[in-house]
Amino acid sequence: MGRWVLVIICMIGFYINANACRFTVREIGFSTLSQDIYSLVVIDENTNASDPKWQSIRDRLEDSNINLSILHPVSDAEHSLVKQVLNSEINLPALVLLAPDGRMLELNASSLSEQLDLVLDSPIRRRMSNDFAEVFSVILWIDGKDEMKNSATDSIIVSDCDRIESLIPYMPKKVRNGPMSIHISAGEFKAERVLL
Repeated sequence: MGRWVLVIICMIGFYINANACRFTVREIGFSTLSQDIYSLVVIDENTNASDPKWQSIRDRLEDSNINLSILHPVSDAEHSLVKQVLNSEINLPALVLLAPDGRMLELNASSLSEQLDLVLDSPIRRRMSNDFAEVFSVILWIDGKDEMKNSATDSIIVSDCDRIESLIPYMPKKVRNGPMSIHISAGEFKAERVLL
């Protein structure tokens, strides 16, 4: 009798594990296990970190994954961000977006408000955030220099999106739409340089 109970418990456990997996595979794509934090670094000898304008910028960055650092090139000369920017031979005053992996994107320090808008939003990011909850996935693809390869890439993506779309009715969790393809052309590179 005890052996049959053990066999039944094992079979129920196997059934639960086998069925649980299919629900978590897609869900993990929407889970944030860790978030990359970027730094918007201002290095200027003519600015004061306690100036109220910086608080308004911090307020705008509050819901983003960007920290603001206002540094002085002399009094903060030993700060790792100042050293990194100065070693990159960026002219001062400097406004730099620094990625967690150390990549830097120099922004125009003279138009801080305009550059902040560019850092926080762009047409492609707006489109993605508006549509993301309604689609299975977003495929973001960027033009290369070879037009024939660009055309071939577009065809492959359209074909794959159609194939995945046909599988939507059979998925364990309902999704309103299949994959969405977003194409960044060479002409959009400037407006999307922060995203890129």
